[in-house]
Amino acid sequence: MPYRNLVTIFLTAIVSFACYRTAQKNRYASTIGSAMTIIEEQALQPSTRRDLFYAAMDGMMNSLDEHSAFIDPDRLPELEEHLDQEFGGVGFIVETHPETEALTIVCPLMNTPAFRAGISAGDVITAIDGQSSEGMNSSDAVNKIKGPRGTQVTLTLQSSETGELREVDLVRELISVESVVGDRRKPDGSWEYTLEDHPEIAYVRIKEFGEKTATELEAVADTLPENIRGMILDLRYNSGGLLDRAVEVCDLFLNEGTIVTIKSRGGEPDRPPYTAKRGTAFPDKLPVAILINSGTASASEIVAACLQDHECATVVGERSYGKGTVQQIIKIDGGRSALKLTVSSYWRPSGRNIHRLNGEESDEWGVLPDPGYEVPLTDEQARRQFLWQRQREYPATVLSDEIVERLLQRERESSAVVSSAEDSPADPNPDQESDPDPQLRKAIEAVVASSDVNVALQ
Repeated sequence: MPYRNLVTIFLTAIVSFACYRTAQKNRYASTIGSAMTIIEEQALQPSTRRDLFYAAMDGMMNSLDEHSAFIDPDRLPELEEHLDQEFGGVGFIVETHPETEALTIVCPLMNTPAFRAGISAGDVITAIDGQSSEGMNSSDAVNKIKGPRGTQVTLTLQSSETGELREVDLVRELISVESVVGDRRKPDGSWEYTLEDHPEIAYVRIKEFGEKTATELEAVADTLPENIRGMILDLRYNSGGLLDRAVEVCDLFLNEGTIVTIKSRGGEPDRPPYTAKRGTAFPDKLPVAILINSGTASASEIVAACLQDHECATVVGERSYGKGTVQQIIKIDGGRSALKLTVSSYWRPSGRNIHRLNGEESDEWGVLPDPGYEVPLTDEQARRQFLWQRQREYPATVLSDEIVERLLQRERESSAVVSSAEDSPADPNPDQESDPDPQLRKAIEAVVASSDVNVALQ
């Protein structure tokens, strides 16, 4: 047989085998397509092919673990805005009033179009661009009000004081969402980063780890007074965010050492451990207390675990959630949707894994407060602490009991945390009952105990 014919036969065999392997891989895709066609044509309740595809993707991702998910085109922009810490809008928080079901302004954000237009807490949105808001929930309203910067939206508002209706034309701007906040607002809307009762102690709360978090925290370090004698880093209800930004925050407190190790499938590190490189942004050996609770998860657990293992901070509060896995956002469908896929796990400098498996009773998971600094709260104490903190963040607010409960539940659900009566102390300390934030008070004690300054607790 001629050599050329042998080569042709050999190449044909390779191509045939490749096609066979491709068919083997794609037969499930064709089966799913067939099932979608049958459902679309014969199911009692009609569904679009798009809805069926999204449902199939949701089911596939949900079968992996509780943190993997399919992000459809409607939700992807919201996720990107959340991580980028900015969006096109007018700048207020809105909730559906629990009694009247009216869209009610909870508070305008400082230095935004809504704030400059004189929109007040308690004002009711009766229409958006001429469309009545009756029956509209807060999520629908937010989607209609947000939009490209430079575009206009017209709101019809009913005044909380006079009841009169007025129309307000607002031009959308790029609204920056701050992830690093302080103890309380100043009159000009900026933050005071020292405690009101203890001005020699700095207080910083990180709400999430977005693109700008480390930069914001470094800027705070530059503004602290020279006589600062300690710092409280509040990570309660911080459900995580970007791994790299959490690493950068740790780097602001460490001169050297391992921050976190990332392991992929098989348990092998997929890269060298993240280590401190830049040097501290805060005074050397500054006493630091870190506040955590059951809503502290993922990237915030990396920070708490790292600084605890390096003995740079005292951890105060309640045991953290125990999420020690890393999710990667992978764009698909031409960038219109994405997979949030668990691709690796993280391990603290001590070598321990933070992640809690379902039903696991081991003491290894999560971050535990240091001995003597555990401060469990009852549900009522947690609610009072949350309300007190939000009122300091947004002084001009309308926060009914129902709205507070709804916002608190949203914070818990962001970390998949649900309050349980079993988790509440049966006999709380009576001295804590009148204290709006007993965990913060304990953190102050931790800082004072580590400081060479005798500060009288108030």
